[in-house]
Amino acid sequence: MKKIFRGLLVISVLLVVFLIAGMMLPSAIQLQSKVNISSTAESAYALLADYRRMSTWLNWNITDPAIRYRFEGEQQGVGAIMHWQSAHDEIGKGAQKIIETDTNKSVKHIIAFNNMPRAYSLFEIVEKKDHIELSCRFEMQLGFNIPARIRALFLSDDIERDYCNSIEKLSILLEGASRQ
Repeated sequence: MKKIFRGLLVISVLLVVFLIAGMMLPSAIQLQSKVNISSTAESAYALLADYRRMSTWLNWNITDPAIRYRFEGEQQGVGAIMHWQSAHDEIGKGAQKIIETDTNKSVKHIIAFNNMPRAYSLFEIVEKKDHIELSCRFEMQLGFNIPARIRALFLSDDIERDYCNSIEKLSILLEGASRQ
């Protein structure tokens, strides 16, 4: 009987240590980047507000050329929805929906993927004299979800890499179009 009690005590202590350690992890993933692109706000907005066009410049297509997309709702703008499914664990499956737009200025998305808490992404376009400044923000609140906090330790680098590579691909696409 003492062995069972000690075993339960050890398990309880380990569980408490796990919970305390988990609560010390960051409660959110927040990423932000900014890039200058030789293009127009109209061209950038057209690619950001249309999921069918967005799927052509996402980094996921390089990571998984067999990724599958499914679209529903509006063709572009508020209400447009894009679902994806990939065999690659770092991409997984999920959906995102455009929830706010300001024509030629911003596009905001809500994102659900891989059984993680909902995330938000915001692309803002600022037109300058001879270029645009495109900023991208990604935020996911993890709250008290300890398994999500642990997964976030590994996911945040993947998310940052995908966003940076996607923005680079978008820049190349927009600058190529502006030269034509």
